[in-house]
Amino acid sequence: MTQAKPTHPLEIGVPYPLFDCFMDHEGAYPAPAAVADRRWFERARFGMMVHWNHSSLLAREISWTMQFPEDIGRPRLAMAEYEALAARFNPVEFSAKAWVELAQQAGMGYLLFVVKHHDGFAMWDTKTSDYKITRTPFGRDICREIADACHAAGMPLGWYYSPADWWHPASRSADWDTYVPYMQAQLLELMTGYGHIDILSFDFWSPACKHPSWEGFYRDLRRRCPRYLHSRGTPWASGDYEVFEHVAPYFRDPRSSTWNGIEAPGGYRSRMTCADQFETMLSIQPRRWSYWNGVAKPLATCVDSLVDCVSHGGNLTLNVTPDALGSIPPEQTQRLREIGAWMSTHGEAIVGTQGGPLLPILIAKAPADAVPGYVPDMLGGGGVRPRGSHCRAATTSSGHRLYLHVWPGITHPVVELPPEVAQVAVHCRRLGGGALPSTTVDGWLHVAVPQESGPMATFVVELTKPAADLPQVAFRVRTG
Repeated sequence: MTQAKPTHPLEIGVPYPLFDCFMDHEGAYPAPAAVADRRWFERARFGMMVHWNHSSLLAREISWTMQFPEDIGRPRLAMAEYEALAARFNPVEFSAKAWVELAQQAGMGYLLFVVKHHDGFAMWDTKTSDYKITRTPFGRDICREIADACHAAGMPLGWYYSPADWWHPASRSADWDTYVPYMQAQLLELMTGYGHIDILSFDFWSPACKHPSWEGFYRDLRRRCPRYLHSRGTPWASGDYEVFEHVAPYFRDPRSSTWNGIEAPGGYRSRMTCADQFETMLSIQPRRWSYWNGVAKPLATCVDSLVDCVSHGGNLTLNVTPDALGSIPPEQTQRLREIGAWMSTHGEAIVGTQGGPLLPILIAKAPADAVPGYVPDMLGGGGVRPRGSHCRAATTSSGHRLYLHVWPGITHPVVELPPEVAQVAVHCRRLGGGALPSTTVDGWLHVAVPQESGPMATFVVELTKPAADLPQVAFRVRTG
């Protein structure tokens, strides 16, 4: 039997590359937000992200199930089948208020909601299309309810929008003179129709981003919404901060790394060597951005990622995956509450802190010249992170306090702080606990860290001067 000709637009191809990791950065650049308008984001350090739409009915990855098989033996879904899911989408258990309350319980300081992914489905009552949430059996404007709940709770809110659109015919055919005005109309609806929006975040490059009309659009958008933060360094927007996925907290420089199968020398570089603010997006559900089975990564993994990001001067935005009824799965809900319990004691070492100033200790495997008894430092002072390495000890700081974070797995750890710290240290204490004994050896301050039953051992060193004035130097951790 002759196989039917595929009708899915990505099966027959689109007249432009789906990926372009070496894309040039020519084009319109919106004026940056004022420094004062960025401070809340730098202080928050931890936020919630939500990927969710009618794809949750099949428990398969949002948008990408149309492009790649997500499970062995399951073919990709044709556009017509994917689009038809909207007619059955009725998340009757959805409660924006419950989402916001859970985020606050977890110690999160903002909420970032995916309003449109690559599949083109709008989670608000857009006037530009009938492919939207208010044309489903649910019939309510999800974005309106989320915005109202965030504003009522004083929770900063961001919209996450994909410039790519695999549903819109003009986008599929590269008719940018038609698609770009459609996209700009959607952005204006989102940014001007839901009260103050704190963040406009973008995903997935598209040639639409290089249309000449963007310069005027961004000038007008900044005039209408002067205080919003613009994320992502793309060809069409330099951004108030950079965004990374999965690789917290290091960036892949196209000139010195491998990305999307393209080989280049070098590796991952620490964000401590860069001056700009960054955010890392990770999903609490392993291997998936949208609802699959509702599982959650272990508490230790979540805390590991949070401290890893913050100690390098960035934010962690942790994604959750509501199910088809609109509820955040029980295991993910429980994990967020566990994170909140950890934050209730350790939050002062996260919220409002700066990364460093001491260089983190990274380890993949012990190098040949490792000193016996010490946790080997794989960073080497140059900021390059080897593949497969993990942070084992790091610092954050605020005012006259230096916070030391030591990962589990080190037997009876002893932290050795260099003379630059020892000379200005007053005393050491556990977070939520009493003083820690310390001694000075050859000018270095040695602090024995008690074994922790939780995901991270954290203690604070009180200083006679601001921690920000300390030099960016190394410290050591050895087994006791």
